[in-house]
Parts: sequence; C-alpha cells; structure tokens
Amino acid sequence: RGSASVVHQHYSEQTCMRKWQATLRAAVSADKLGEKKESTEAIMVPVPEVSSLQVDSCGWEDCHGIFHRSAESPLRFELGCGLISIVYVESLKSWCMLAEVAPLYPLEYEHLYLKLEHMEGPQLLYICRSSHGLHGLHGLWEPVLGPAPGPDVKLHKEVAVRLNGDASTQSSLLLPGIGSIVLDFLFNYTFANWRGGLDSFSGIWGLSSLEAILCALRLWRSMQVCSSVCRTWRDTLQPFSDLTRMCHHAMQIPELSEERLEAVNLPTVPELVRAIKFSSTWWNFALMLPRTSFFRGKAWPAQISEVQLQTEMSQDEEHFFMEGPSAAFLNGHAKAFLKAAKDMLQVPLAWNTKPDCRGVSTTSDGRRFATCNLLESFDRGRKLCRVLAQADAEGYMDLLALDGSSMKPSQRSLTPLLQSGLTFRAITRQWRSRNTKPKGP
Repeated sequence: RGSASVVHQHYSEQTCMRKWQATLRAAVSADKLGEKKESTEAIMVPVPEVSSLQVDSCGWEDCHGIFHRSAESPLRFELGCGLISIVYVESLKSWCMLAEVAPLYPLEYEHLYLKLEHMEGPQLLYICRSSHGLHGLHGLWEPVLGPAPGPDVKLHKEVAVRLNGDASTQSSLLLPGIGSIVLDFLFNYTFANWRGGLDSFSGIWGLSSLEAILCALRLWRSMQVCSSVCRTWRDTLQPFSDLTRMCHHAMQIPELSEERLEAVNLPTVPELVRAIKFSSTWWNFALMLPRTSFFRGKAWPAQISEVQLQTEMSQDEEHFFMEGPSAAFLNGHAKAFLKAAKDMLQVPLAWNTKPDCRGVSTTSDGRRFATCNLLESFDRGRKLCRVLAQADAEGYMDLLALDGSSMKPSQRSLTPLLQSGLTFRAITRQWRSRNTKPKGP
C-alpha cells in the first residue's frame, strides 16, 4: 500500500517546476518513460466542463477515489482534503497527479533509484503526456515516482435527483440533497468491483462470470422497481438503466465512446450468457470456445497479466543457471525487449524497469527455458481489462487496443531489438488454456 507523511513546508512554484522537470528527465533516462514528441503548434487547453473525476486501478491504493474540481482552478481536481490532486501543468503540457507528502515507502526508493534530491513538496506521482486538453485525461498515465501501473482516470457520473414540480409537495427522499445520496449509494455501479479470475498461485479468486452477471441483473431489476416509484426517480435513474452497459461492467468490458464502439464489435448480452454457459459446461475444453460462431468476430475483454521472455537452455546448464549463457543472453537483451513491449502494448502496466533472468520453466517434453518477467506483480483484485481479444479470420488470437487497432509488433516496436543485434524471424500467435477443477461445497 505504501506510506507517506503530510508536508508542512511550502515550496514556490518555480522550485516545484524545477524538481518536476528533473524528475521527468531522470525517469526518461531510467526508461520509466518513453521519449515525448514535442508539438510545434500552440495547444489551447479547454476548461474542463466536468465537476469530478474517478480514479481506479492505480499502483498506489491511496490515489483511488473521486477527485472533485477545486474552487481555486478549473484545471485542478482534488481527492479529499487536497493532499492528492490531478492538475494540468502548463509548462509540462501534461496532466499530472501530485501528492503533497514527504517521500516515504515506496516514493523514497524511487528517489534513490532515480538519484534525485530529497524534496518534501508536491511529489510527481503519475503523468499523462497527451496534449489534447480534457481528452488527455483519458490517455496513457505513466508512473514517475508512484508505483506502477498508472491510474485509470475517467469522468465520474453521479446519480443526481432533479425536482419536477413544487418541492413542497415532495417526500424528503425525493429532495435532491437526500434522494441523490440514497440513489447514488444504491445504484451507482461505476465503482462496483465484480472482478474475478484464475491464477497459478491460489486458483480461483473473486466472483465467477456467472456470479458477476447475476449481480448486474439483480441490480438492474431493483433499479426498475425504484424507477416506478415516481417520475423524478425514473428520470434520475434512466441514464444508469442500460442493461447492456451494466452487464459489460460486470464482464469487465471497458466503457467505450461512440467512436470506439464503431471500431470494435463487442458481444451482446445474449452472447455473453452463451459464452458463460459454454465455458461452464466445457470448462476442461476451453480452447473450443474461440471456434464457436458467437465468439468469432467479437472483441472480448482481456487482461494482460504476464509479459515474459524465454530462451531454451542447453543440457550443461544444470547448476548455477543464473550465471549461465542463457541468463546472460536474456539480461543483455531485456532492456531492448522492454522498450519493444512498451511500444507495442500502449496500456498502463506494472513494467519492471530493471528486468533480469529470475527463473526456469520446464515444458511437458522436458525442455528447460530461462525466463525473464517484464512485468512486476500487481494486486489481482485491482487489475482492469485494458485490451480486447478476438479471433481473426484464420482463428488465431488478435490483441486489440480499445480503439480497435491491432497490437501486433510494428517496425517501430521492433527497432530496439534490431539495434541490439537480434534478427527478426517470425511472429507466433496462439490460444492457450489453463484450468482448475471445480471444488464442491
């Protein structure tokens, strides 16, 4: 979770700016951030026409929550009492997440790693270097001093009651002040955590797909009941009563804009139910799912939990493999692969900034591979599905960004590998499955 203490010393804007610029340069030198392409055109940042932002799935748990617009500046959003804020910094042409705390764990380690001067002023935790004004908030947030991955920032939608008629004739539950709090608490599912999954350490965790979609259906049914109470509640709950969006949230399908919905073909609610039914019936034959008619042609939510390098070991590397030629080969090219993976996967991930060979894996036929993980471990319960997966025309897996673009390696992403002396041979794509036998009550 991390720890920090409140700052009591005030720093001037010039001092803070000098520290932030030094921090960014150090982060770029340490390959935490990619090189930013400077724009030659003057960029006008519009005043945000929103009152609050929602932050989820961040490497530092204390940054989670709802950020409200500050009365001091329309380009500043604050969490709670304002110690953590999201601010547009004009001189950096970027949105930044700042924390006015003294750098303790893990910020102190990042200060030492980046060789920075000690500073107890506003710490530059994360940055979004998109130059599109308010739309930049939805861009790629990268960790600077904060633990990876960067936050998921989106507009916060509140359930707000608006009166239709004379307020004196209304019940207290229909008044905006009370009704908004009650309905927002009961039916605002945007912060609902219905996630679940399967990992190799502890098996099944969280809710299953069936349990999650049942939660969405029950909530939708209750919402319809409350909508019939009066016209005021019906109009208030109408923006949240979209059953498809609720089921998509339960299935961890990211909420997309109208433009992005035209670029990708998301599954319908009946197709989601069919996929759940199929996977529960044929759980030990999961690789049959991509061959079904309802699965192919649709973009399904996917979660990137591992990015790993492997190289086959020779038979004489039985002992001290960490000092062997296979480990040395991976360590020598890990940085190049990290740059290539970052360029290919433009999503917030907990990248390992100092990757090296840490283990060995053995296949069913007895072959041994030295391995290097490019991602650090991250709390599984806070991971979001940030990409989409679909079966292409040939039946192979195709990884898509949320705008529908393919995440196949491009010439630009392969450049660091070619410059390191490697030769490009081929790209292999395939579906793989891992299952756990269901347990009885």
